Order: sequence, then C-alpha cells, then structure tokens
Amino acid sequence: MLTGLPPFYSQDVQQMYSKIMNEELVVPDAVSPAAKDLLKKLLERDPNKRLINPDEIKKHPFFNGLDFEKLLLFEVEPPYKPPVKDALATNMIDPSFTSEKPTLEAEGGADASYAANFQGFTYVAPNK
Repeated sequence: MLTGLPPFYSQDVQQMYSKIMNEELVVPDAVSPAAKDLLKKLLERDPNKRLINPDEIKKHPFFNGLDFEKLLLFEVEPPYKPPVKDALATNMIDPSFTSEKPTLEAEGGADASYAANFQGFTYVAPNK
C-alpha cells in the first residue's frame, strides 16, 4: 500500500514465489526510514526474529503520534479522503474490476473438494 505494489511482486506467480523465498526485500527510497524498518521487521523470513506481537508493532516508530484508542473509536481523522459522492460510489475503483461480470463460482468452477471446505456454512450452493 505504501508503494502501489506488494513486496516481491512479479506478474509471473512462480517468479514471485521465488522472490519471496530467496531475494532480499527492496523498499523504494521514497518510503520513509521508519516505514522501511517496519516492513523489514514484519517480513522477516525467520519466524523467531519476525515482529509479530501487536503491542510491539504499535510501539514501532512508524506509528508515533497515532492514538490507537481513538483509532478504535473512529475518532482519528484520516490523512486522505477519496473524492467520492457516497458510500456506494465506485469511481475510485479500477474499471477493470467494476466492468467484470459477476459470477457465483470460483474461476474454473467449483468441484466437490472445494465445496467440502464450506460445510457447515449457512449457505451451500446446490449441486448442478
């Protein structure tokens, strides 16, 4: 969200997985030092060194000046408000998404093994 692309991004999914596993995290210079440090600590490969404790994350310098209690109560003014006319406006969503035809099935269709993951939910689509 800070740069417009996820870390280790590649259009080739296999290459992206390889980057995640093997490459050093590269954070653009436009990202603040505090944000770089936070990203590196959150994306640390070694789970024993990774920053995972919510209380420690909140104490990170990136969040200096942020009152988490006010945030939870929706009392923090957002630094950016998108120019939309109401809550249902889609003008800030890429048209490649808003022009897609809605479907009720996952890409490639749903099979029995996929549906088995959703047993016990309140809605189960009828078998075709």
